[in-house]
Amino acid sequence: MEKDFTVNLVKDVGGSTLVIGLTGEQKTVYHQIKVINRNAPPGIIVMEERRENNQIKLYYDLKNSLPLSYYIEREEISGEEVIRFLDEIVGVVLESKNYLLFASSFLLQQEYIYFNPDSRKVLLVYLPVKLQGDVNENFRQLLKELSNKLADFPQELTSYSKEQFFNLQGFREQLKKIKYFDYKQLSLEKEQGKTKTFQLETVPNYMQFQSEVSVGEEAEQEVVKDRGSETVKVAEGLYFKRPMIIFIAVQIGIAIMLVMFSSVIRALGGTAATYLGLLLIIMSFDYILLKRLLGKE
Repeated sequence: MEKDFTVNLVKDVGGSTLVIGLTGEQKTVYHQIKVINRNAPPGIIVMEERRENNQIKLYYDLKNSLPLSYYIEREEISGEEVIRFLDEIVGVVLESKNYLLFASSFLLQQEYIYFNPDSRKVLLVYLPVKLQGDVNENFRQLLKELSNKLADFPQELTSYSKEQFFNLQGFREQLKKIKYFDYKQLSLEKEQGKTKTFQLETVPNYMQFQSEVSVGEEAEQEVVKDRGSETVKVAEGLYFKRPMIIFIAVQIGIAIMLVMFSSVIRALGGTAATYLGLLLIIMSFDYILLKRLLGKE
């Protein structure tokens, strides 16, 4: 595919400009250039077409954006960031059909995928000509290269990229299944040495995963120190008096009800036996209540 064009990078004080020269009898699709420059689809670098020495050249204003290949060689990219920029790339390519663009005309090699260090967004180079090749295979090759270079590349994505019927839509579904915040949490646990080698879990296994991560951490005692004091308070101790507060509140409620219904009890012929029966019922209720409250502690 790269034999279909020449590439040159021009740098000046205002930033960098990527210059792609078409070879042979290739002609650009004018309406695609017009659509990209006027509507500025997110994630696609705008271009300017010029004819120089009977050759069509396309100028892409990169400003301060860096090639993805340059970025990953100099920065440690986390798994969560890998998921984010892959999702952006796939999103741009899949949405391109709404602008009547050719999915196969995106240059999905690392050196042509750019990363804006300020916005942290991915920018793609689109060649407004009909290129040979399959976008799914081009993206599969990109994943293979990235998985070999990035230590935290998600294993699930590597596995899916090897599927016989791999495609961009299915890949995006895989991304949706991965819980972004779970990966962030597990990365932290991995750094602290509390978990084994991490592999991303999908949504259906999330509850099981949460229980596995929490094993061995419940026994840790949370300690809170008073400022300006050496006294140490155990956090669990803050809840020790709660059952007693609940019990007292219930007793007050019972007393209020007895006062409110005392006239009804007298009207029914309140005797010593009646009051004794009420007392036994209340005592039984209190016993059950205390047992339940203290049992939770």
